[in-house]
Amino acid sequence: MSDYLFSEREMTFTRIAAVEFPRKGAWSMGFVANESFEEIEKAAKEPVLVVLVFYSPIPHTGSTFVVRKSECIDLDITFDQACQFIFSCGVVVPPQQLRHVKTEESK
Repeated sequence: MSDYLFSEREMTFTRIAAVEFPRKGAWSMGFVANESFEEIEKAAKEPVLVVLVFYSPIPHTGSTFVVRKSECIDLDITFDQACQFIFSCGVVVPPQQLRHVKTEESK
């Protein structure tokens, strides 16, 4: 453990994804940390992703999950946009992800 913690290696995320957590129908944003875990892939009979889900409003806490790739949604957002979303507790949504809703004034 100390070798990993004190090494010069940087932690990198390959992309941002949404996973159903903490239950079906509730989606959380996560950072894909790895795209392989052989033993779990064998059991699942399909590719899996290792996803780190940070908790709002204290983003230095979170959980790591290994989920089926087919059960994840790749999100077209940057790492910085994902961090803004998490740090703001979902208030700041990336502009390209906002659905334009007609207001009473614009009808």
